[in-house]
Amino acid sequence: VNGGNPVMTVPSSVGSGSSCIRDPYVYRKQDGTFVMIATDWTNFGGKSVSAYGTSYSDNYWGTKSPCLIFSDSDDLINWKNTRCIRMVTLSAEAMSARGQSQMHVWAPEVILDDGSSKEVTGEKYTYGVIWSGDGNLSRDAAYKIPASNTSGYDWANRTYINYTNDFVTFTEPYLYFQNDYTGTVITEIDASITKADGKYYLFFKNE
Repeated sequence: VNGGNPVMTVPSSVGSGSSCIRDPYVYRKQDGTFVMIATDWTNFGGKSVSAYGTSYSDNYWGTKSPCLIFSDSDDLINWKNTRCIRMVTLSAEAMSARGQSQMHVWAPEVILDDGSSKEVTGEKYTYGVIWSGDGNLSRDAAYKIPASNTSGYDWANRTYINYTNDFVTFTEPYLYFQNDYTGTVITEIDASITKADGKYYLFFKNE
């Protein structure tokens, strides 16, 4: 396919992963153009980047980026405006209070918002970007991650969401789903949502 050559390459100046990404997800927007979103690669080559808030560790899973990589296309062939956007902007002090050096942002996907953004944020947004993040960030009344939450770190991944209209500016993250039907939060990653016959279905990888 394409002679074995990549269709899109991340510039070395973008992101924490030295031109590398993983978990790419392509979405057709309402205007017919496309956006690709991917995990900012950190394992095997990730580095600390203060501008992005990435915290480096020599542990395989230890380097954490709170960012996602975005790129735009009109035709799925030519990609432009590749950018790294921080999805979690909690301060170092707030993260430290939880016992975390940073919160990773993995496996992004997009949903067309069907009204939940208005309920959660007070404003209506067109899209929501869901992703897997680690940490004991308990729900409050608005599902918002409160900076004052110092309840500690439990290593469990949950699904979070940032709302947007343009994939350039985003709300802060909100807790979207946690796998707690047993009464205990069980770590889960890679959530995907689809709609069929008027009902939404959420699939995830039970960790």
